[in-house]
Amino acid sequence: MKQMDRRLLILMRLREERPVRAADLAEVCECSVRTIYRDIDALCVAGVPVAAMPGEGYRLVEGYHLPPIAFTAEEAVQLLLGSDIALGLGTVSQREATLSAAAKVEAALRPETREEVDRLRERIRVSRWAQHETTPWLPLLQQAVINDHVLELRYHSFGSDELTQRQVEMGPNAFNAGGTTFLIDGHSEVSGKNSDPPRVLINFFVDDLTAEQARLESASVEFIRKAGKEEWGGVISTFVDPDGNYGQLIEFKQG
Repeated sequence: MKQMDRRLLILMRLREERPVRAADLAEVCECSVRTIYRDIDALCVAGVPVAAMPGEGYRLVEGYHLPPIAFTAEEAVQLLLGSDIALGLGTVSQREATLSAAAKVEAALRPETREEVDRLRERIRVSRWAQHETTPWLPLLQQAVINDHVLELRYHSFGSDELTQRQVEMGPNAFNAGGTTFLIDGHSEVSGKNSDPPRVLINFFVDDLTAEQARLESASVEFIRKAGKEEWGGVISTFVDPDGNYGQLIEFKQG
């Protein structure tokens, strides 16, 4: 992230009502805490009144107002395209909020930026079908996720009149590892332990298979194959999780 972009982002975060810690700013800006300290010092030298709250973090002095935000053409196009997509989602009130937000973005554009944005939007458009495809259920799903509610679903199976009823927990049941998202969820037609574990395997590539296998075995993880050598040069150990699913540790050193 460029220095000016980072400092603008810091300013945006300092506008919040609650103080922001330097460590949190460093995480958002993807830089070191020391860099955040230097940026805050630079903002103060430039005349931005930043207040340090001992034990809490930083915030702008009450009463200080930032000048209007200046969007680049690329930033404005991305926001307006996002609003075009959002028009096809949610309720009437949410569509009205989307139109209002888009109007505010357009109002903040400089004349020369507006011309460039209009030119780009003529070439990049959202399908009108998507803009008119509304769903009344999105607000309900959003509230269920936010408040960790359980939804009761009743629906007909595909191709028959059989009615299925189930309850779904809408909490945060996905996690991210190295840019890959794993979603853990139920299925209306599958229950109990996995009846065909080899069908889907999750592979974990490790630098030291022996050490990682020993660590898992010390935690009572069962291995059904240990350090099997493959023709392509890899070494694989296969383990079983508590639900009977298979996972594999793979070590492969090119050489």
